[in-house]
Amino acid sequence: DKPLRDLFDVPDLAVTDDLPVVALALPDDGSLMGINDRSQLAQAETLMRAAINDAFMRGGVTMLDPGRVIIDTSVVIAEDVVIEPDVVIRGVTRIGRDTLIGSGSTVIDSTIGERCTVRSSVLESSTVGDDVRIGPFAHLRPGARVGDAAEVGNYAEIKAATLGARSKQHHFSYLGDAQIGEDVNIGAGAITANYDGQ
Repeated sequence: DKPLRDLFDVPDLAVTDDLPVVALALPDDGSLMGINDRSQLAQAETLMRAAINDAFMRGGVTMLDPGRVIIDTSVVIAEDVVIEPDVVIRGVTRIGRDTLIGSGSTVIDSTIGERCTVRSSVLESSTVGDDVRIGPFAHLRPGARVGDAAEVGNYAEIKAATLGARSKQHHFSYLGDAQIGEDVNIGAGAITANYDGQ
């Protein structure tokens, strides 16, 4: 029976006891639902993901199992992209035509060109040219730039580095803070490191 301002120790000017309350009746087309617990939240998220994925598929994107793909509304995907199951695409991401995003991949705030293949890999704040092959199990960390027709293979990692056009980096290698030119082959186990900022 206490006034609202007494319950929350709010000054008289901020809240009054005589605010009007009205009911608003809306037709329910099935899109309105209450979220009162984690189960209902998961149901709402499932419905929203389905609507987002449906819009992408109607726009020409192929999803082999749309129920196992998570895509943010901020993502832009061109036609004829194929997305396999268990893929997460988030943030300000752009994916070009005829690209394949393979199972188990996560792409966040990155740009991927046309005709690329990304298999079971993680890309974060990276830029990838056209005709690039990535993975499996590669990690492109923030600032990675991969040139056209380059390859980043098994357990390769790039951070704040550039891999030039047609260059290849495979087999347990790490490129950090490096500039790699065109047509370079990075050997297995190769490591670059920026120890002192130089």
